[in-house]
Amino acid sequence: MSPLPADLAGQASLSEEEVRYICERAAAIESAAGGVPQDVEWAIARDLPFPDSVFFLQHRPETTWTSEPPAGQDAETAKPAFDPVQYALRNVFKVPGT
Repeated sequence: MSPLPADLAGQASLSEEEVRYICERAAAIESAAGGVPQDVEWAIARDLPFPDSVFFLQHRPETTWTSEPPAGQDAETAKPAFDPVQYALRNVFKVPGT
């Protein structure tokens, strides 16, 4: 393994357009799955034009951030589940209405 070249270290891996597209599609996948948070896996083929370059490989119910409340704590007083897609839309991309 070799270190990341310095000229690449400061560059974003994804464009804003790619991130927005992935977030929108991940939200649509979650909606199609009945609103259940999903762990979505995707890949980008850099030799194809956007958006044909984005491939959604699989999804499954997310289990890390949406686990049951700790023993002795009911769902109403438990901390709300963290939703990484909603976090990105609200805080990173400032998408209105999210």
